[in-house]
Amino acid sequence: MLEQLKQCYAQYATEAEQAAKEAAPFSGVWGWGADARNDACHTRFYEAVGQWMEAFLRGEPSAEELHKAAKWILCAAAEQGDEQTFWFLYAAQGHCKPLIPLLNKEQRASLRDYYDAHYPKRDRMPVQKEIYKLLSKK
Repeated sequence: MLEQLKQCYAQYATEAEQAAKEAAPFSGVWGWGADARNDACHTRFYEAVGQWMEAFLRGEPSAEELHKAAKWILCAAAEQGDEQTFWFLYAAQGHCKPLIPLLNKEQRASLRDYYDAHYPKRDRMPVQKEIYKLLSKK
């Protein structure tokens, strides 16, 4: 199942790169023209991660699988994100909310430490603040 998630992220990176290549020079500048940041691939990716998470949780994954999935989703923006994809990788973290309470204390602490090191508190959006609270629960 985790391979499907990784494939979803890889496909998104490819589609976002293609959308950026196909965009006309200066598209989106001053709000004019088609902007690669508004390409449908971003929404498709976000929705695909949500659908994957629902199917994943229905499959009753092991503790190890839960941790690997959470780590992949929560680390992707910092490790794989670029100018085109970072914000949607960051937003997709919200799909981890039902998964985090299923992690053990050590797993949550490890991911919380990663969060502190890679996503400064001042830059966190409301979803990331919720994620951080879930990671911080005892």
